[in-house]
Amino acid sequence: ISVSSSIAVAYFLNVNLNFKVPKERIKISLLYFTLISFFSCVIQLTFSYVVDIEFFQNRFQISGSLFLIAYFLHRRYTFKNYQKIGVAIHLNQSNYVDEIYKKVKNFPDFIHIDLIDETINKKNISTDVEKLIQIRKFWPQKKLQIHIMSTKPEYWVDKLPQLRNTEVFFHYDDIDEIEELNSKILKKNFIPGIVLHKNITNIQILDLFNLFNNFMVLCVSKPGFSGQAFQQESTDLINNLVKATEQIDEMKITLDGGISPKIASRFNVKEVVSASSILNVDDSKKQIINFQTSQKYENPTP
Repeated sequence: ISVSSSIAVAYFLNVNLNFKVPKERIKISLLYFTLISFFSCVIQLTFSYVVDIEFFQNRFQISGSLFLIAYFLHRRYTFKNYQKIGVAIHLNQSNYVDEIYKKVKNFPDFIHIDLIDETINKKNISTDVEKLIQIRKFWPQKKLQIHIMSTKPEYWVDKLPQLRNTEVFFHYDDIDEIEELNSKILKKNFIPGIVLHKNITNIQILDLFNLFNNFMVLCVSKPGFSGQAFQQESTDLINNLVKATEQIDEMKITLDGGISPKIASRFNVKEVVSASSILNVDDSKKQIINFQTSQKYENPTP
C-alpha cells in the first residue's frame, strides 16, 4: 500500500509541477511511471542487499544515490513529450558552426538549417550546402531540419548531400508541383515537410494532409532574416492548424521565426525554432531549457 500510494502521489506531483503531459499520453505515461518506479524500487533493494546495507534504515541515502537511473528512464519514456527546440543556423559565411556549438553544445533537440537563395532574400543569401557536412560532424546524432527558402526548391533538393535523419521543408506558396517535389525528397531518403506562411483555408489544410505529416509555420513577415518579431497574424493560422491536427498523433507542427519561450508557451505544438533568442543571450543552454519547459511555467524568460 505504501509503495503504491507513494507512486500515485509522485506521479500526480510530477504531472502537475515538473512535466507537461498531453491528455492523450496520460494513460501510457502512468503505465511507464509505475513500471519504472517499481523497477527503481527493485534496484534499490538489490543494491542494499549486495552492499549489505539495511534498506529501511538507509532508505534516503540509497534512493538518493540511485535517483539518476530512475530520472533518466522517466525522462526518456514517461515524460518525453516536452516541447522540442531547434537552434537555427543560416548557410552563410557569417554563421560559424563551431562557435554556435560552443554556445549550445548538445542541448538543442534538433538543428534547424536555413537555406536561402536570391529568389527570396538577396540580402542574406545562405546557400553553402557544404556546411551541412560540418553541421552533421558537430551534431552526429541530432535530427537535421532543412528549411529551403527558394522559389525553385527542387534545384536545392538535388544539391543536398546524403544525410541521415533529415527533414526537408519547402514553402507551400512558392511552388505548384507539390506532389512531384514531395516524391523527389522521399527518393533522397529525406522526410518532406511543408511551410505555411500565409493563412490558408481548412480545405487546403486537409488536402495537404494527404501528402504531409510535417508542417511548419513561418511566423515573421520577411523570410530569411533573423531577429524579427513574432507576427501576431500568424496566431490564427497556428491555432487552425493545431485544431485540425489535434486528433492525428503522427502530425507534427513546428514554429519558426520570432519565437521566444513566452511565445512558445502559447501554442500546443511539438517543435519550435529559434536563433537570436538562443544565441544572443549570455547562457544559451539555460535558454534552451527555458524553451523546453515553456509550456509548463506561466512566466518563462521572454
